[in-house]
Amino acid sequence: MRFPKNLRLILFLIPACSNESFISAAPKNGVAWRSHSNQTPVDEHNNSVTWMNSLAAMAKNPGYRGTLAEPAKTAPYTPFGGTITAFSSFAAQNSGVVAQGAHANPSVEKANSILQKAILAHGGERQILSVRSAIYEYQVESLGETPSKPITIKTLFKDDSFFRSEATGDNLDALTILNGDKGWLKVGDTTLSLSRKEVDPLKTSMITQLRPELLLLVFPKRRYSGRVEENNLSLDQVEISGFIGVEYVRGRLSFDAATSRLSKYEYEVERESAKGKGIVKGEEQYLRYGEKDGLIFPKEILSKQIKKTSRLKVLRADFNSPLNENLFQDPTPAPTTPK
Repeated sequence: MRFPKNLRLILFLIPACSNESFISAAPKNGVAWRSHSNQTPVDEHNNSVTWMNSLAAMAKNPGYRGTLAEPAKTAPYTPFGGTITAFSSFAAQNSGVVAQGAHANPSVEKANSILQKAILAHGGERQILSVRSAIYEYQVESLGETPSKPITIKTLFKDDSFFRSEATGDNLDALTILNGDKGWLKVGDTTLSLSRKEVDPLKTSMITQLRPELLLLVFPKRRYSGRVEENNLSLDQVEISGFIGVEYVRGRLSFDAATSRLSKYEYEVERESAKGKGIVKGEEQYLRYGEKDGLIFPKEILSKQIKKTSRLKVLRADFNSPLNENLFQDPTPAPTTPK
């Protein structure tokens, strides 16, 4: 069984299981590009990590059915969720921080004001937190020197623990499912069992792409850093930091001064990987927005992760429609009974 090259469009979104570039936090204000391990360059084409080993086993043996090796023991895992309810719950708990601050600080007050306007521009806090399930259909096109044909992805979120993502097109047929603490990756006729921890980074990544308004509510620390002109837009920039689950995130939110909507999210996430602990960098640009049921959502996104750039175009978005739990079951076909 041969895996299409554009399967990496899906796999590179799973930072815990793919090959990443790392930076180490500099002692004071700067960061230095280097591998976290022995300060040697990270080879993005090195397929020695567990995830890629499992895929290689699947490719060599179509009948392979196994489980990814247990990740290294670290602090107890309390996932941020990557699902609508978990994301919204955390946001609801922290939404009050927009007005926090015992001591007046002009840069913090300016950031708070910008965030309050952005929340209203994205439909208001109550509307943002009202979503409990969502369906998105969108196309992903890999950009760069060797662009691939677009693939189509259908992603479903339900409640706190249900997630499903279907990717098809250009010889690709991949399905990722999360149901509680159990997950699966099905490529063609082969299914691989995953843990929740292994699926969560993919879910969280997709939510930051498709529901950027939640980012306005989750960061307890923010500071206005100025206005810049970029791509014919005036952007107000707010530096942000805070924990998302057990992962510490720092970065920048850039807002269109004309509409108050979020235009760009740049981030660095501290994360464990097969190569050790390091910082994963990424960027999401929200190029166009649409509206559905009073909720503002991005229709076109430029996503940069692990030195790869993709363009996402949302074809359909639906919120709070009933989703059958059968959609989130183990996709492995039931064994046939010999006659």
